[in-house]
Amino acid sequence: MIKGHAVYKLTETKIVPVPRSRLHLSDQQLSDDDAYLALLEDLLSRDYFYYSYGFDLTNTFQGHAQLGGKELEWSRCDDRFFWNRALQSKMIDITVGEEGSNLGNFILPIICGCLCYY
Repeated sequence: MIKGHAVYKLTETKIVPVPRSRLHLSDQQLSDDDAYLALLEDLLSRDYFYYSYGFDLTNTFQGHAQLGGKELEWSRCDDRFFWNRALQSKMIDITVGEEGSNLGNFILPIICGCLCYY
């Protein structure tokens, strides 16, 4: 808990690869893709990832004070620590674009690091 908000550790993930046409890929590219997926699965299996539905873990307490203590809003997150921002970039683009769709409720910042207990 931080300031009354629950903080969760990412304990399980599932990677769903987007199929590509194998006609245009060399054996080396296919092998590289498999290696990258294995590295990603290994990284995600470690205890490094945290998120909160109500507290911005990407900003410092000083940053929170400057923001006025408002609730979590992905658009105010510090991109340096918003680990999965690139993965959510399409939803962010749709939300801030001219299409008028708001997918903000589906954008959940995840940090990669550790939480220190003193």
